[in-house]
Amino acid sequence: MEETARLQTISVENAGPDAVRAVRIRRVFAWVIDVAICSLLAFAAAIPATMVGIASFGVLWAPAWLAVGLIPLAYNALLVSGTRRSTWGQRLAGVRIETLDGQQAGLLQAAVHFVLFYLSVGVTGGLILVWTFFAADKALFHDMLTSLRARRAEPGAGA
Repeated sequence: MEETARLQTISVENAGPDAVRAVRIRRVFAWVIDVAICSLLAFAAAIPATMVGIASFGVLWAPAWLAVGLIPLAYNALLVSGTRRSTWGQRLAGVRIETLDGQQAGLLQAAVHFVLFYLSVGVTGGLILVWTFFAADKALFHDMLTSLRARRAEPGAGA
């Protein structure tokens, strides 16, 4: 517990207050955009998945629909672990996800970050999101578990 508090202090001191200014509302805006993008991608992938299922007489239904279901995970993990450190929604909102020391996240770290977000929100009915109001650096629970933080992106950073 003491280590977590120390890491939060280091993170806030290194980043400065401007790095987290309005990051909550930016993350919400980014999430809405990302959900819309993932929905469109999944809908587009559902058409060929349905065709594959029909053409295989149902043998490939499960793998085809599993692939459709993994689109949001792949979208988030690949983009957050990329050089720009953000999904398309996060880029529009001016947010990037990085490690405590300002480095880009690894692919597995970004994937676990995504999964933990939806698990924690689902299990708690969204109440876990209140945590951000008490965290000094406005981090959410899944951010702390994966040692990632949302920061305001400087214009042109990582482009």
